[in-house]
Amino acid sequence: MDLFNFELRDLAEIDNKLDFWGGKAVYLRQMVVNGFNVPKGFVISSSAYVKFYTQKAAHVDFVKAVKCMIKKYFNEKSEIIFRSSANVENHDGFAFCGVFKSTLYKSKVDLFSQINTIWESANTPYAKICCGVANINCDDIKMSVIVQKIVRGHFSVVIHSYDIINDIDRIIVEYTDGAINSIVDGKVNSKMLMIDRHGCCSALNENDKKIFNEYLISKMMREVKKIESVFGGHVEIEAQIDRDSITYLQVRKIYTEGYR
Repeated sequence: MDLFNFELRDLAEIDNKLDFWGGKAVYLRQMVVNGFNVPKGFVISSSAYVKFYTQKAAHVDFVKAVKCMIKKYFNEKSEIIFRSSANVENHDGFAFCGVFKSTLYKSKVDLFSQINTIWESANTPYAKICCGVANINCDDIKMSVIVQKIVRGHFSVVIHSYDIINDIDRIIVEYTDGAINSIVDGKVNSKMLMIDRHGCCSALNENDKKIFNEYLISKMMREVKKIESVFGGHVEIEAQIDRDSITYLQVRKIYTEGYR
């Protein structure tokens, strides 16, 4: 287990090395240290993959180390997800949204096979196509893994802090009562809420008003502006929303230059 002491770290304790922790984890770490509500979890560094495959003694130690961390961070009732965090995710100009795998943790399934699904998702035909579009060499991908508690809110949302299609400085919220990946993958016709920079928003039906009340919209506006300040520009955010809370799952920059 000592082999992996440095490779397994609390999300709040990693540094900004993209090749070691991946873009998704580095961005989430920024959210945590700036006080935003992010599900607790830890990160398995990209070097764990190298150690696992190059050192025979590492096989058993790796599984033991990850199981130990899962036991430390979560209880038996926790729903847990393994998420990709590649060094190319949140890459300038190409975010690699939905390119790599995520898997739900199942205690009775071989732990290595679940994590390996994410490691190997860097080698899929789709990943190679995306690398070609982004002009990135697939061999340069380094894959880390985020292990987090699943948080289920009333709505899954994708928040865009700038309307790049219409070139308008307003916040667009896509929301659904389904899973967040349904919005990102375009599997559902999500509802849409538009909020101008003064907090005025488009019409909501009576049921949705119970969630998107004045308090929550005001809170969303404040936090989105703060997130923009942290990352130095417009952002796209994946989150879970409940009656009085916003839980942040992912954030990436929006690059508006090509749309102006």
